[in-house]
Order: sequence, then structure tokens, then C-alpha cells
Amino acid sequence: MSKIFSDTDRMKWLELNEKGKSEIWIAREHAHCDTRTVKIGIEKARRKRDANVARIEMVKDALRKHQDDLLIELQKISSSLVMPPVDFTVLSWNRGDDSVFSVSDRKGDESEPVLKTEKYITKYDLLKEHLKNDKLWNLMTQRERDYRENAQLRAKFQRRIVTVLGTQTGYPVDDGKKLNTNLIYSYTTGELFLQSVFQKAFKVRPTVHLEEEIYADTARGLVQYRNSILAEVPGHEEKCRKDLLAALRKLQRSTLVKQLFTAYNSLAGSNERAKKSVEQLLLLNLVPGQCQVCRRLGI
Repeated sequence: MSKIFSDTDRMKWLELNEKGKSEIWIAREHAHCDTRTVKIGIEKARRKRDANVARIEMVKDALRKHQDDLLIELQKISSSLVMPPVDFTVLSWNRGDDSVFSVSDRKGDESEPVLKTEKYITKYDLLKEHLKNDKLWNLMTQRERDYRENAQLRAKFQRRIVTVLGTQTGYPVDDGKKLNTNLIYSYTTGELFLQSVFQKAFKVRPTVHLEEEIYADTARGLVQYRNSILAEVPGHEEKCRKDLLAALRKLQRSTLVKQLFTAYNSLAGSNERAKKSVEQLLLLNLVPGQCQVCRRLGI
């Protein structure tokens, strides 16, 4: 009955052969079997070893690609952590959804049906698995909370601008598309007033100088700022100009401006902390932890 040799035996023959021992010597002095058996066994051992090496390289490549994908996700997060300008707006000055004239923001309307969709695992999900207990996610949650508070306050202030303009001047505030005169243009006046108030409140270099440059164009029945029409009020241009300036001063004193200043500074702080946390992780050039992909790869 022929002797049965194990994979361990064959690997030992391969090792001896690569150290210079001939197949004949291995068969006679070590394995005590036929030379052909040794030759076949060495070939099997070599194929198995090469397959294992190839498999290891494939796993290494897969892990390297996996890590690259995770680092790209971190870089995306870092790129998203930018501060909006101090005078950014969240609502449109024209009519339609999410505008200063809408009753409420559609984005916050809980009455809309929620569509159930199948959940797919994304690279972002895998990143969260790797960094399951990392402080980054708490920092991101705080940043998102601060951003949402800013957006809500800004929407409120934009609507406050429309209200104050209307009550102070006595004219309707509109997007300028109506076929009648005697109105305030929201898309120019509202935006310019918001910029002026915020630039003064945040002490940034002003680009809008409403107090000095609003003028009454009696020849055309307009109130203008540089080349922008703020109001169309034939026969009442000078009074409307004064009322607009009074509205501007009233808006500058609004408690909402102080709340927005505080909220914006809070957002700047949480944004900086989150960005610093991401940058620290990127410096590692490796995302620590484990996810379902790692486990499938045997890591």
C-alpha cells in the first residue's frame, strides 16, 4: 500500500528542493518514496503556495482600495465643512416654494408623506462603522444642529424684512411681476437690506451703503440704490425713500440680528471643531477600526 503524504510533507519537499536538494535525493533520503511522487508533490505544493500568495496580494489590494475609499469619504466631509458667508440667505425673494412669501418652509413640513426606500450600504456607512465611537460624529451632529438653527433664524429674519418694509412704507412688497405700480421690490430691496444689516452687525467690510446711496428718481417714479430699483411709487418717491431708511434702522435694531450673530459664531465654533477632528484623522493616512467589509476580508 502506497504511503499517503500530507500538504505539510509536500511543502517540506518544496522547501528542500528550493534549497538545492534534488527530487531524487528528497525521495531517497527524506521521503522514502518514488521520485515521481516527490516531483508531483513539489508541483502541488508550489501551486498551492502561489495561490496563497496571490490570494494574500488580492486581499492586500482590496484592503488598500477600501482604505482609499474611506479616506476619500473623510476628505468629502472635510470639504463640506465650510462656513457660509455672513449674509447668506435660505429663502427665495420671489414667490414659490421656500420663499419669503410662502406660509411655511416645505422642508420642515411634517405632513408630507415619507417614502420608504430600500437601504443600501454606502461608503459613508462603512466609514461610520470604522469610527463607531469617534468624537467626530458628535461634533458633526452639533455642527448640523447649529447650521439648522442659523437657517431657521435667517428664514425668520428674511420674512421680518418683508413685514417691516410693508408696515413702514405702507406699500405691498412683491417680486415685481405684478402689472401694477406702487410696490416695493422684494428681490432687490430685501436682499440689499439683509446684506447691509449683516455687514454692519458682523463688522465685515461693507459693500452695500444704503444710507448714503438710496435716492429718489422723481422723473421715473422710482426709489433706487445705484442701478437697482427698490420701489416703484410715482409721486411719493422722497417719502418712500425716507420710510425705507427708517425700515433699515428698525431692522438693524432687531433682536433677531443679535440672535443671528450669536448663532453664527456658534456655527463657526462647531464647524472648526468638526473640521479639526477630520483633519486629525486624515493625518493618520489610515482609518482605524473595522467594518463588515474588513470582516469579510478576514481582518
